[in-house]
Amino acid sequence: MVKLGVVSSSPFLLKEGGAERHVWEFLRRARDHFQIELLPCLSALTQGDREKVLSKLDVLEGEGFIVPEVVRDLFTRFRVSRKEVLLNYVSLALHERLAKELRREVEGLDFLFAPNFMSPEVSMMGKPYGILVNAYLAPLHMGPIRHSLWKARIGQEPLYLGLAKSVITSIYWERSLSVMRRSPPKFIAGVNRVALLDKLSSVPGEKILIEPGFAVEGLSFVEPEGKGDYGVYMAARLVPSKGLFDLLEVVKRMGGRNFRIMILGRLEEYQEEFLRRVDEYELRDVIVHVGYLDGRDKREVISRAKVLIYPSHDDTNSIVVLESLSLGTPVVAYDIPGLRFVYEGLPNVELVREFDYEGMALRASEYLSGAKRFQLTPELKRFLESHSSWDRVIQQEIEVLRKYT
Repeated sequence: MVKLGVVSSSPFLLKEGGAERHVWEFLRRARDHFQIELLPCLSALTQGDREKVLSKLDVLEGEGFIVPEVVRDLFTRFRVSRKEVLLNYVSLALHERLAKELRREVEGLDFLFAPNFMSPEVSMMGKPYGILVNAYLAPLHMGPIRHSLWKARIGQEPLYLGLAKSVITSIYWERSLSVMRRSPPKFIAGVNRVALLDKLSSVPGEKILIEPGFAVEGLSFVEPEGKGDYGVYMAARLVPSKGLFDLLEVVKRMGGRNFRIMILGRLEEYQEEFLRRVDEYELRDVIVHVGYLDGRDKREVISRAKVLIYPSHDDTNSIVVLESLSLGTPVVAYDIPGLRFVYEGLPNVELVREFDYEGMALRASEYLSGAKRFQLTPELKRFLESHSSWDRVIQQEIEVLRKYT
């Protein structure tokens, strides 16, 4: 059996989100076709809770994955200072250090795969490799000035902080791409055509579109007994890039106020500012933060909502949108490249210009008032069927890996 090294943070970090979900769907299926050895990328070592990660390693081995001793050792002793982290954006020294630590281990592997490519150490290990891009990497799509203005506008951070960070991030990605050009991957796969555009297109290697590149299983459209008098907004992590503050700008422009907006997801670092704006816009009686839900509870809230209001700036395919459509809830979202590629022209999905709060408020109000309703058309049925199987998605990735191993 082919020995495949999977370089990723997802098996080690305890996070939710579409990209992490995709990695897990891959791992669960690929272990039947490859002998999988789990290797950390840099973020797994610098961002994770070490005690939780170390306790998780035995669980991963119990699920049929190989966690080499060097990985356990790294999670115990790999320490970096704040200064080293900052210098790494220019020097990539920490990536080189990690690659050196893992190089002896990967000598016994046949191929490396980074299923949610976010950092360049996989290019430094001296082994043939491939990458999958399944998240929107904003710095690769924007220059530093545009990126910093974008972050300031969505409320992520002030311009004076964002500009310095965006310049450093731009340097980091230029250095990373330079490393990849010197040691190019065999392939760059993307779950959406947008993932393969811009600077990644300059890196040698076969470009492969995974289509469909995502799925929702176990959901089928149901006609609820009656829709509730509310809309819904959700994200695994409620952050500005997912439209957290845009949502409030939209809702305050909606008339009537005889409705509620249910918010699903974890509200953590931006909670204080979010609640401050809720009070400022006098939305306490409208905004209801439910928290993170999963399973039947989540499906119940979504299926009874009249509309999903989703002003996200940062998405490739968006499982959130697919979940809503699968449960009979129409969607109003921003016309960003990732969503446009997948959903443009699809019934029950209305895309408005990014930052068009008035336009989004108007279209959402039409659904909340009952002027518009969800309609399960033949076109939508075909779309939902084609995106209902993770087996179909992951089999494409397995075939690509077989081609190169």
